[in-house]
Amino acid sequence: MKKLILIFIAIVFCIPLIVIPTTVLSESGPPPAKEWKGGGEKIEFQSIPVITIKNFLNGKVPKETVTISGTLNFPSNAPDKNAPVVVIMSGGGGISVWEEHWMKTFNSIGLATFVVDSNWGRRNCKKKFKKAIPNCNDVHRGMTRIVDGYRALELLSKHSRIDPA
Repeated sequence: MKKLILIFIAIVFCIPLIVIPTTVLSESGPPPAKEWKGGGEKIEFQSIPVITIKNFLNGKVPKETVTISGTLNFPSNAPDKNAPVVVIMSGGGGISVWEEHWMKTFNSIGLATFVVDSNWGRRNCKKKFKKAIPNCNDVHRGMTRIVDGYRALELLSKHSRIDPA
């Protein structure tokens, strides 16, 4: 009897976790991709294209690259040299009001910000990955943003107004 009760409880709690997310995604899906047009200096850099988690974890680096961009914002009281910077990375849905909120918050306390737009440069992955539904983030699960973060830090360490340390 205890086994039947446990099975019943498991079914009651697990089925909604499977059915509800797929129902929500199939009805409306994520918002369409759009390029972020925030203020500041737009800087482009090269990074890896969309790859599978398996290839990422096995260290298989594709030969081709994609162009990723970020927006560098300095606060009004920023020094002309050696300004500290915070790199802000977005989630799978792209840059939203939350990343903009943190950009304004860090700028208000005297820190420069670099908001990386990892999604726009990879928006056309469905040609290569047929299962990239509803978006390319389903293929890489954010692994490419790790590389983007490190490449952004490398880029900013060479910027004339940013503190290289």
